[in-house]
Amino acid sequence: VYQGCANQAPAIRDDAPLNATFNPPAIGENICNSLANKGLVSGATLDDRATEALRIL
Repeated sequence: VYQGCANQAPAIRDDAPLNATFNPPAIGENICNSLANKGLVSGATLDDRATEALRIL
């Protein structure tokens, strides 16, 4: 559930060589927004939400 969002976290998004190929940023952003709308992650920005999703994992 959280992986698609967590892949956009600043700490890891540029380290995984195929991350952008298999996890396009637009889809990851949609996943983060959906998780935030459901109250599963919080944060004002995509980076905040993705970092929280990564922490949860």
